[in-house]
Amino acid sequence: MRKKSYRRVRVSKKNWELIKSSNDIRVVIYRYCDRMNGVTEDEIEQWLAVDFNPSMIPAMMKYWLPELESHGELYFENGLWYAGEPDGEIGRPRNESFRRTIRQLILESVGTKGYKMIFLAGLPGGGKSTLLRQLGIEDQFTNCNIDNFFEPVLMDNLGTKNLHDMKLNFFKWHKLRKEKLAAGEELTPDEIDSYEEAARLNNLERTLFNKSINQFKQQIEDVCEIGSNFIIDGTAINPQRTAEDKAKYEAAGYDCAMIFVDIDTETSVQRNIARGEKGGRSIWGGIIRDMGPKMATNVENYPELFGSDFFLVSNKGTLEEFEDAIEMIRPGVEAFMRR
Repeated sequence: MRKKSYRRVRVSKKNWELIKSSNDIRVVIYRYCDRMNGVTEDEIEQWLAVDFNPSMIPAMMKYWLPELESHGELYFENGLWYAGEPDGEIGRPRNESFRRTIRQLILESVGTKGYKMIFLAGLPGGGKSTLLRQLGIEDQFTNCNIDNFFEPVLMDNLGTKNLHDMKLNFFKWHKLRKEKLAAGEELTPDEIDSYEEAARLNNLERTLFNKSINQFKQQIEDVCEIGSNFIIDGTAINPQRTAEDKAKYEAAGYDCAMIFVDIDTETSVQRNIARGEKGGRSIWGGIIRDMGPKMATNVENYPELFGSDFFLVSNKGTLEEFEDAIEMIRPGVEAFMRR
């Protein structure tokens, strides 16, 4: 028997790039062929349809069967596909760049499989990246974060990632201008230049951030379209919007959970400032102080929205206590992933 032809399969360039970048499609195909010890293309397609958008399956087959075969991970014999030797670790990205968008955890249980998404919530500096690494799931999802788009453009456009200090500088000149105008005084030429430059950077920062929001939203749409697991890494400051997003993703077939990292507001502010001083990205500390009281209320309200799929991790003590708190939620998170 000959191999099935996918020569006439066509998809958009965007979807083709998403498919090519997905190590997880490779994982699904390889593990299925290895477990079944000989399968047809039709059987592979049916298995892929359990976890991915069915309309994308032919394109996935078009790219990944030759790719796996070229690396010796699959071979074709007597009309069937068999697993060869894996070229690199199975279950981990092989050569994926920072912005690779498709990472889906492949559940090994024989039960029902569903798409998974997690709201990763909490104030900045709470240790959310540490949590993902400790749980071992950072490479198993697409991490959707506005910072993925916002942070890379800051240096070229603003000359700094320290938005806390930049915002304080704008407030300083804005206050001086307001006070002098109220007193009937004029700004000096140097003061005018300083105020206008600070105002220009402040407006440009808003423009860049709004553009990043649109890119972030598009990323989520792309991930949902192709059917992959994803994390929204943010604050979840707005309960109403979070509830609306949860309903939208559930309607698209996703199981939704929330991991909430609880940290003291002032600790978050100080870590944010320190990050900026070290050359990292920081936001204006006033934003965090405004969010603090709202986050305290959210900790009380989100369990009702997510039920048993709400996981609270306290980071208000030592690092060891934080690590212990992460381990406390591990069984629940793993149960959510297996469901």
